[in-house]
Amino acid sequence: MTEPRRHHFLPQFYLRGFTATGSPDGALHLLRPSDGHEWRGTPDSVGHQRDFYRIDGVPGVEPNQLERNFAVMEGQVGGVLGNVLSTQTLPTNRDDLALLLDFVAVMTARVPMHLEMLERPLKELASKVAHIAARSVPVPSVADVGQETHDQLRELVDKEGLQVEISREFLLDLMLQSIETISPLLAKRQWALLISNPSAEFVTCDAPVAVVWSDRTRPEGFFGPAFGGLDTDVTLPLSRRVALLGTFGGSAGTREVDARVVADVNTRTGRKSGRFICWSGRADSFVWLDPTGQIGTYEALVKAFSDRTPR
Repeated sequence: MTEPRRHHFLPQFYLRGFTATGSPDGALHLLRPSDGHEWRGTPDSVGHQRDFYRIDGVPGVEPNQLERNFAVMEGQVGGVLGNVLSTQTLPTNRDDLALLLDFVAVMTARVPMHLEMLERPLKELASKVAHIAARSVPVPSVADVGQETHDQLRELVDKEGLQVEISREFLLDLMLQSIETISPLLAKRQWALLISNPSAEFVTCDAPVAVVWSDRTRPEGFFGPAFGGLDTDVTLPLSRRVALLGTFGGSAGTREVDARVVADVNTRTGRKSGRFICWSGRADSFVWLDPTGQIGTYEALVKAFSDRTPR
């Protein structure tokens, strides 16, 4: 049996909803926020990374077990999401709604940017501890071999530079813990479906779940909005016509929204992106909010990304 190597952190059935045709070979237009580079793709060709969920060296665990577990979950939620998109209503079945919200939690934590967010402070902490240890005065009773090891650490830190690596398996375990933490918080929210009009489309990205302050004028601050914050919104675009909105104290159900609301959701989504923003490719239906709060065009966004690229 062939082992899967291309691990999709954005499921193909999810990305199909952002193509014009809704098919596996439908076209996606992609934009890289770092420099405004544009390219074309399909649900199969984007949103994956080689061996991303591979687990090595853990007794009793197959290397691709996590990837297979995600595939099972995708098979279950795919039908639920399909019904949501076709009926434009949230599931009335409690189990189906719980599965959809679990999908939101998984889509928060399974993406590369979340693992990078988990890894960054761990590497910084490990590096600081190593620098402190290297500059500390060894205990007088330290054996010769201990003194030698201390000197080697100091030389590594001071002369050669210290490269800290965090175990992939450890990060994946933290990822699973994140899902377990986020999921019950999502269940406490009121959920609504936002339905766009034909003149505007929702976009998605490589980290499509956004948690923001409900008051859009409030600065993020040192800690920023969190999933348990009462004054926060959670959004996940489900397709180019449908997005999911979770609030504390808001109203549930389905509501049609205008281009400005779509632009606001797209701005939230785009700000969470790292590798790409993607949608069907209709430039006239791409909307976002520019720094002045006005609805901006696709061309203006590409220019803004290109202009901030170092020359």
